[in-house]
Amino acid sequence: MSEVPAETPFAMARVFVALRPPPAVRAALWRYQQSCLWPSAAARVPPEKLHVTLHFLGNVPRARVPELLPALRVACRPFCLTLRRTSLWPGGIATLLGDVPPELETLRSRLSQRLEVMGLAVDAREYKLHLTLARKAQGMHWPQAAPDFSWCATRYVLFESAHQGTLPYKMLCSYPMRGNAATDVLNAHQENPA
Repeated sequence: MSEVPAETPFAMARVFVALRPPPAVRAALWRYQQSCLWPSAAARVPPEKLHVTLHFLGNVPRARVPELLPALRVACRPFCLTLRRTSLWPGGIATLLGDVPPELETLRSRLSQRLEVMGLAVDAREYKLHLTLARKAQGMHWPQAAPDFSWCATRYVLFESAHQGTLPYKMLCSYPMRGNAATDVLNAHQENPA
């Protein structure tokens, strides 16, 4: 078996840390998405890909992924998220917005510290809690009913985004929020992703 050359896309993993809404909330988000009026060019995010990004790491050498799995285990407590505002961002990115709970800001800060220690870039821009419903959505129309989506986040996830955008995300690790990072850091990669 020949080795994959270092310059190929397969030598890199495009990864991000996110919160995934539970199935019932994803289903409700999908119904809301269906009630929007989209232009023909709009690229709607499928229900299984709906998420709230915490940190987008971009392309990371695949050889470094095993060290990422335990490194991203941090102490954090569950918290509730609410999305009640709509916004069409530059480039036609249709998003739902919410306020950032203090626990989420703490989680993001602790993850930032771990990523910086590993020498990985962290986005320095102000964080906006958002969930993307569609891209290329210039000219879309929101439903008359305001969005109102809430759920309790009890875990965060390290995902790999395939180089082919149509493929589903691959869940690399799921991290339950237990408040104590030290007790199970060595078993982080064995968590049940459900």
